[in-house]
Amino acid sequence: MKKITGTAPGTYVNGPSNNTDDAVWFVNGVAYVSDTHPLVEYATVRAGYTVTTVASAPQAHTDAVAAMKAAAKLQLGSPLRDAAVDPQPGDNFTRPQG
Repeated sequence: MKKITGTAPGTYVNGPSNNTDDAVWFVNGVAYVSDTHPLVEYATVRAGYTVTTVASAPQAHTDAVAAMKAAAKLQLGSPLRDAAVDPQPGDNFTRPQG
């Protein structure tokens, strides 16, 4: 098993790496994945994360991931809507008005 640690542990938002069943779950900038997970190569070669080999994920990490999964349905990004047709209060329009 691999432990993937971000470049500044503790500063990253907790949660999944994507919105799929095989998402990697980070807790305080640390995630645990199988040795063959595709994120291992990316994290090591391209993203500058620290990758170390460990026997297993600590129980505290496993419990935190389970709690995040049970807390609510996650939505990464924002829902699609046409702001030109359906403007909402708080929309950030940067173009000149008038």
